[in-house]
Amino acid sequence: NKSKAPVLYDLYGVVNHYGSMGAGHYTAYCQNFLNKKWYEFNDSRVSELNRSEIVSDSSYVLFYRRRD
Repeated sequence: NKSKAPVLYDLYGVVNHYGSMGAGHYTAYCQNFLNKKWYEFNDSRVSELNRSEIVSDSSYVLFYRRRD
């Protein structure tokens, strides 16, 4: 980045972990690139999320995409 403009990133995915380090359950939140909506993936169930539901104490891994 040769310019002085800040580099910006957009969150597009979150992996959540519920339970202990030895055992637990994982879910994922992902943003659809086409419609910009957020979805929760929990085993075989997929449901739409409000943007306000993405922030969680159970967030384990965050995925960001650099803006062009």
